Amino acid sequence: MSLIGHNLTRAKQLNRSLVLQALLQHGALSRQAIAKMTKLTPATITNITAELLAQEWIEETGNIQDDQGRLGRKSIALSIRKDKYLTLGVHLRSDRIELGIVNLAGEVTRLEQQPYKSYTSNKFADYLVETIADYLQRNPQYPVSSVGIGSVGLIQHEQGIILSAKHMGWKNINVTVPLADGLKLPVLLDNNVRAMAIAEKMYGKNKLNTDSLFVFIGRGIGAGLIFNNQIYRGGITGAGEFGHITIDRDGIPCWCGNKGCLERYASEEALLKSLEYSTIDEILEAVKSGDEVAEKAVLQAADMIAGGLASFNNVFHIQNVILAGALIEENPVFVETIRAKMEEKSFLTKFEPVDVQTSAFGKKVGVVGAASLSIYELLLKEKEIQEWG
Repeated sequence: MSLIGHNLTRAKQLNRSLVLQALLQHGALSRQAIAKMTKLTPATITNITAELLAQEWIEETGNIQDDQGRLGRKSIALSIRKDKYLTLGVHLRSDRIELGIVNLAGEVTRLEQQPYKSYTSNKFADYLVETIADYLQRNPQYPVSSVGIGSVGLIQHEQGIILSAKHMGWKNINVTVPLADGLKLPVLLDNNVRAMAIAEKMYGKNKLNTDSLFVFIGRGIGAGLIFNNQIYRGGITGAGEFGHITIDRDGIPCWCGNKGCLERYASEEALLKSLEYSTIDEILEAVKSGDEVAEKAVLQAADMIAGGLASFNNVFHIQNVILAGALIEENPVFVETIRAKMEEKSFLTKFEPVDVQTSAFGKKVGVVGAASLSIYELLLKEKEIQEWG
């Protein structure tokens, strides 16, 4: 991936960002390798890395083989100081809140899950302040510099507002302003699955792909699109409602007002309802034990999801798809079915295959995603940068 910098004084911050992005993407690099990737002059790289070393954002980590035209010569390796900046990732799921401290390497510590306690919708922001403040007070050894929140529902990212999460009773809730005021920290908010897509781009399996789709299968089905190396946000709601692709125009009514939406047939909620189980773990155990009814229902859901992905791919022709959720983590056949059926249903895959993989983060994906949103927006994102590092 190209990392093009600016050899201008006014672009100092942009160039600092590019150096950090290169190290996040590729790990330990020599100064010569960073210069080649960013197209910055060696003198500019020397100045930037000297400043980053002095401020302890990066560190020298021994020698590294230099392949920049000087055969056999070793150069000093530079790496990100991963614990220089800690952020709190908060994942607002439909059934619980997940919290964890995340460093610059995307590593999570102090992961907690807790069910929602009683609150009224107009006091939800206050409830979040109390919940997060309590968590931080119990973990003072991890001084966080920011908070990232990934939430279910329709999200207005720029203004930090939950526009709507009908099944949660949330509507037009301003989240970031009261939280920033109450916690005295920068706070960022986005849809939880878009945040997951950012995490996969920064730290996971999508580092080198320019166009990819992240799909989370939970109570609903959401997606985050990385398009031309950028997270795609379309309009005020941000887009990504993959679960509301219509697969049967006269089908099951959906809370969105439409009929026959994909998530009415292929989400965890749909499977629980059709199979009359209480938890997704019960369904997974039934499949493992050879329950043919459960296995058939799960594979039908996988086939429907593959159909939606095939249609999406015929429009965008993405390079890969990353899948996440309990059905994905515990059921390899589910993933294999989606992979095979998508290839079968999308005619573009006959010319260029699409890689289908599971997320690099497993059950931590929501927290890493929320934190990645904060890290990227506050440390790495500059409006003039058109590509990720």
